[in-house]
Amino acid sequence: TFLPKITLLDEAVDFVIMGEGELPACEFAEALRAKNDYSQIAGLGHKRNGSVVLNKRPPLMDNLDDLMPDWEEVDVSSYLHAEANGKRFLPFITSRGCPHRCGFCYNLDFNNRRWRARNASSVADEILKLRKKHDFEGIDFIDDNFFTDRKRAFDIADKINMPWIAEVRADYVSEDFIKQCRERNCYKLIIGCESGSNTTLNLIEKDISVEQIENAVR
Repeated sequence: TFLPKITLLDEAVDFVIMGEGELPACEFAEALRAKNDYSQIAGLGHKRNGSVVLNKRPPLMDNLDDLMPDWEEVDVSSYLHAEANGKRFLPFITSRGCPHRCGFCYNLDFNNRRWRARNASSVADEILKLRKKHDFEGIDFIDDNFFTDRKRAFDIADKINMPWIAEVRADYVSEDFIKQCRERNCYKLIIGCESGSNTTLNLIEKDISVEQIENAVR
């Protein structure tokens, strides 16, 4: 997505998909199978007469609930990881993007700082079905920003009623926030600190301070 031209200049590479790839990849595969023209598919990069051609990236998808995976095709057990408490957690993504502007993050260009999320009930139903079949003990939410909508995040935690892990910005953390996490069986929070220097935090446009990080840890 970020270096499509350089990637295509490699003689071993014939095609690339830029941006969210689920729909363009399917469209491209169908075109190849039917031997149809693929040159105008949004998000496709390819070679034409030795030159690199990059099509316009597709728009970001709004309804992530349209992308329900076929879990029968996934070896779920290979994704489970054990935590210090001996329980097995399944990594799980419920949303895409983040509204913040951290200068090191892919979100700035990939998601244009847009946050999009699946329906909380749909997420919970899917997790509970997977747990029943694969017998894991907890969920590791690996969203870019699980707490963008705190009400939705806690709604999911209420519905699944099992230990969970999530990443959180230091400026989201307060006494009330921690209390609500604990009441909902939160096992671990990973705080995105990045630096102990306000100069560096300002340089990377993290928009948090060392004082906020220290407060979050306390």
